[in-house]
Amino acid sequence: PWAQLFTVIAKGFIKEFPREPFALWKDIEPEFKDLVGNMTNIDSKRQITARKALSHQWFADIL
Repeated sequence: PWAQLFTVIAKGFIKEFPREPFALWKDIEPEFKDLVGNMTNIDSKRQITARKALSHQWFADIL
């Protein structure tokens, strides 16, 4: 499953979709989209830290 997820992630950020990076993420959980969006924000001041990422709701069932 992780290989498929990484393929979807890679396709979501290709040059042809600069304004809609999540356009190909139809089957991806909204919480995961939020986490990745926060970690990859172009504005570095708005990017979340690793600590905040680990406390994100997406990790609630894992950690």
